[in-house]
Parts: sequence; structure tokens; C-alpha cells
Amino acid sequence: MTDILFLITCALAVSQLLFMAASYLLHYRKLVLGRLMGLFSLGLMSYIFMVALGDSPGSALTTRIFRIGAMLTPALLWVISRHLFQENARIHPVFWGMVTTYIGIRITGLTLHPEGLPTTGIDWWLFSILPQTAMALLAAHAIYLAARNSADDLVEPRRQIRVPFVVIMGMIVMVIVLSGFISPLINNDVRTIYVALILLCTLALNITTFRLHEDASQLIFPATRADNVTSLHARELSNNALAQQIRAALETNKLYADPQLTIGDLARTLSRPEYILRRFINKQLGYRNFNQLLNKCRIEHAAQRLRNVAEKRLPISTIAMEVGYNSLSTFNKSFKQLQGMTPSEYRTRYAVDICVGRAADAGDDDEPAHPPLDMARE
Repeated sequence: MTDILFLITCALAVSQLLFMAASYLLHYRKLVLGRLMGLFSLGLMSYIFMVALGDSPGSALTTRIFRIGAMLTPALLWVISRHLFQENARIHPVFWGMVTTYIGIRITGLTLHPEGLPTTGIDWWLFSILPQTAMALLAAHAIYLAARNSADDLVEPRRQIRVPFVVIMGMIVMVIVLSGFISPLINNDVRTIYVALILLCTLALNITTFRLHEDASQLIFPATRADNVTSLHARELSNNALAQQIRAALETNKLYADPQLTIGDLARTLSRPEYILRRFINKQLGYRNFNQLLNKCRIEHAAQRLRNVAEKRLPISTIAMEVGYNSLSTFNKSFKQLQGMTPSEYRTRYAVDICVGRAADAGDDDEPAHPPLDMARE
């Protein structure tokens, strides 16, 4: 009876993983994230197949292949978190080196001990505990990436999936990592519980993803009549008014200079519901994260001050702190991303342009006019 329950649980878990892989590959096959989720599903299926085969005769090679697939799941989870929850995230080559080293150590251990790793001694620590710990830390960091800056995320479906992603994916990967630590103690009942957890977590993720899918509401609810010209005009006026209110709050009241400013603080200042502000900044202004809007506002004000001849001797670090940055390195990085050069290079180049302009237009003492800041994303 126990064996039958285990096999049924495995079959149900694999069916959910196949559904998840098919959903992402069908809807998002052109995106890196869709392909990564497909690979992640295959990795989890490899783990289930590996557990199901166990010590079956003649399954050593097959189990080893499935084990390698299962090994990759924490690394895939980390890459998925980077793609899903970080803007323009570049994966450092050190990460790939660490993953390659991890897989190499595990394969070496499996090659040296085809009958199974010892439960004590240096080989146990080197080929099991060390790589499992590294992957556990990688999985924990992936969960941290999903949880970090959730309050500033302006993409509503992504905000809604953060918590389920943290809980569900974290549980799935921790099940796999933990099983590596206590593998000698695992019996058929424990394996059934492990696979059942993967089944429940995958089912929960599939339900959450379906609810957030843009096409789901169109399938369930009837289409609504298009807005007429009058309502569109009223909405446009309302949008312009809200944009002006945001601009005034950030620039006139200098809220941008507050390092701790959140979208909730801005909503309270404007006496607007936070969800309205999130949707407006995302849909109308084109920002996916509130920090992107703050960075643009802060950097443009910093650029104005760097162009100001009266402040040419003011340290750049002072300007960085006064526009809302707690770290000079963060300011330099943000400035270079938006202006294409470092603050020092910007100040030097502008000083040269001023000198050339004055030489070409002698006698004109007027300062060049700068257009008001445009909050819309370029």
C-alpha cells in the first residue's frame, strides 16, 4: 500500500511539473525566463525519477543522470530569481564557475563511489556536505532576491507572485537540498512526504501563475465596451494632473532627497491610494520599479548641480548625499548608467563645453536654459 501511494504521488507530481513546463514554454518560449522555468521543471522531475528508481537493479547510470538534473535545480532557481526580480541583472562569471565546480565535485564523488557516498569521513564532507551547503546558500540567496525590494516593485503581477514564489520555490529546493544531507535516513515514507511536498508546491505555483496570466481574465470574463472619446479625454486630463502632482512632490518639495523615501510615503503625501500610484507610475510613466523613478530624478538634479559653475568646487560626494544617496559608489553607478559617464567626467566635460561656448559667443553672459525634468522613462 505504501509503495502504491508513493507511485501515485510521484505520478501526480510529474503531471503537475509537466503542466508547468508546458505552460511556460507555450506562453513564454521566446523569453529566457520561460525556458528557465522549463528546465527547472525538468530538474524537479529528475529528482522525482531519481527517488523513484532508488536502488533498483541496473539503474545506476540512469539514477546518475537524474541526480545531475536534480543538482542543477538550486542554480536554476537562482538564475530565475535574477531574471524575474532584478532589472537588467547581469550574471557574474563567478556564478557559472561556482556551479561548474559544484557539479564537478558531485560527479567526481559519484564516479569514485558508484555504490553510494560514505556517511562519514573526508569523502562525505568533500563530495556531499560541501556542495550541498553551497547549493543551500545559493537557494537561500535566490529567495532573498525574490523578497528584496518587493515594496518598490511597480509591476503588479510580479509583486503578487513574489511571496508565493519565495514560499513555494524555497520549500521545493530545500526539500531537495535537505534530502542530500539526510539521505542515509530516508525511507519510503519520507520519500513519499518529499514528493508530496513537491506536488503541493507545484500545484500552488501553477494555480498562482494561472490567476495572474493576462489571458485568464479574457477567457473567464466577457469583454467590456471600449471607452468613448469623452472618457478617454477625461482620463488623459486626470493622468496629466497626477503626473504634475508627482513632479511637484518630488521636485518642489524635494522628496527625492530623502534616502528612505518609499512609494507609500509618496502616496500619503499626495493623499492617493498606493495601488493607484503604483499602476500610474508603471503604466503611464513606464517604470517597473519605484527606485528607477527616484534614480532618474536624483541623477538629473545631480547633473544640474554638476553643471553649475558656482558649485564646481563642491565635492561630488556632497552632491550625492544631498540628492538622496547613502553611498558614493551607488551614486556613481547610477549616474554612469543614466548619463553614460562618471560624475567627474560629466563635470569636466561640461566645464570644457562652457569654455568653448563662451569663446564662440563672447559677450553673451546668459546661462543656458535647461528644460524641466521629464519623469517619463526614456
